[in-house]
Amino acid sequence: MNFYKISLFTILILCFQILSSDIVPENSHHIRKCLKFNNINDFPGFSIISVVSFAGHIDGMNSVNIVKNDECIYKGYKFNQLRFYAINNNLLNKNRSLENIDFEKINENLKPIYIEDCEGGYIDNKDKLQNIETIYKISEITDSSIIVYKHEEIKHYPDEEIHMTYSHPRKK
Repeated sequence: MNFYKISLFTILILCFQILSSDIVPENSHHIRKCLKFNNINDFPGFSIISVVSFAGHIDGMNSVNIVKNDECIYKGYKFNQLRFYAINNNLLNKNRSLENIDFEKINENLKPIYIEDCEGGYIDNKDKLQNIETIYKISEITDSSIIVYKHEEIKHYPDEEIHMTYSHPRKK
């Protein structure tokens, strides 16, 4: 009985890996999604830190960066994880570099934000969309949280841009 369970489990894992492989669909092209914050400068006491955890790295390899106002941030590979922290500049100055910050320890007090809709993908060649910029605004930062909302999405086509603006969820 255990043999059948193990065999079924192995087959399911192999099928899942085949179904989720990185095969480019026919007659399609890749689009990139850029994520931006456009009001970081409104919060001078804090720095926004992006942390990309790379999928498949056993050693927990991360890319850690200070996010600048209106700077594009890319998640990269679809299985990577992107999260953001609002770090008080006093803590940042005390540690002197991003590599010295223990994000796991900070995570106990300051919950990171995860923005899931920041991954590119493939679309049909009939759609001439080239890339998407999603602009977020920071609504509030405290010592224990950061609140953001989607402010605007810009779809870039070869000869036009389509802007879609979103209102603040609490200010309707």
